[in-house]
Amino acid sequence: MSEKTMFSTIDECLNQFSNDRRLMLETVRGTIRQAAPDCEERMSWQMPTFWQGKNLIHFAAAKKHLGIFPGAEAVEAFSPYLSSYNHFKGTIQIPYTMEMPLELISALTRYRVALVSGKPEEAKIILADYAETASRQPKQEA
Repeated sequence: MSEKTMFSTIDECLNQFSNDRRLMLETVRGTIRQAAPDCEERMSWQMPTFWQGKNLIHFAAAKKHLGIFPGAEAVEAFSPYLSSYNHFKGTIQIPYTMEMPLELISALTRYRVALVSGKPEEAKIILADYAETASRQPKQEA
């Protein structure tokens, strides 16, 4: 029986992947950091986690998709814009065959920052801004 590697930092976690996959994961990480510049990086549940008083968002590389975990409230709020992806409760699965939706990841992160900061009106504005942006983009197909 093999032991599962436990990672203590996001860098350790991302270094296990091939160059292409690691580059994509670093791009997602950078997008989250840009959207939440005051957040702290942690490993939680063996996933890269971004924390700002509470967990903001996690991500994890699976075999065929990237899992984004912004929480149930964010997934529910953004659900009209998630039809291209499998999503449920607090999870969004983005197939590697699709372009990584960095604007969506940024909006989800900023939405979570607003919520954990006690600014629900700002969260509504972020959602409305993303809705406007999404309405101008072609729908992605897997």
